[in-house]
Amino acid sequence: MARSVHNTAEAALQSRLAAVEAAQTAVNIAQAKLTQAQTTTLNPGRQQTNVSRLQTQAQQAHNTLAAAQADVKTAQANQQLIQESLEQSDGEKPN
Repeated sequence: MARSVHNTAEAALQSRLAAVEAAQTAVNIAQAKLTQAQTTTLNPGRQQTNVSRLQTQAQQAHNTLAAAQADVKTAQANQQLIQESLEQSDGEKPN
């Protein structure tokens, strides 16, 4: 039972790490689009609209990344607690 919980926690951690990677990619894309919009010679009104929209997207991507990173920290803490519990229960088994 405890091993199953550990395996589930490990899978959750890997999922959260993948979410962090995806969020980081989204941040990078948003940053690149923002830079592109800032350097494009579009008409000023359209350029400002694009820059504002992309700044919002970049901020949302940063927020998503921060949330994913927090999820990873929580999953790592849970995994550590489960590992400690497993080690404790393994130590209590008679040989």
